[in-house]
Amino acid sequence: MKHNDFEYNHRTGGWSANTSNSSGSGLEERPVDPVNAPPYYIFGPYEVRAVLQAWADEVDITKSESNDWFSMQQYLFRYCRKGKPLRDLKKARKYLDWIIERYDENIR
Repeated sequence: MKHNDFEYNHRTGGWSANTSNSSGSGLEERPVDPVNAPPYYIFGPYEVRAVLQAWADEVDITKSESNDWFSMQQYLFRYCRKGKPLRDLKKARKYLDWIIERYDENIR
């Protein structure tokens, strides 16, 4: 499936699969798995965790920094999809502040 084969409905919190090519019926609801694949962490065919893991495999950072970076990115990815955008943006900023503090301490 291509990235445009699914559509997220912010109002209902559900995913729809575009089946118009095969049956002509348009969109039908796809089951949501809030534990293993929360819809606010899936963008088209991409799951946030997989994208972040691919990035982490390519860089040289500490475990602590990696944890903060992952958390920051997850809040940034979901801020407009989970219902509390300002809170999620502030949490992302807090994780970024911790990363910056660590770098600042290492420079001194």
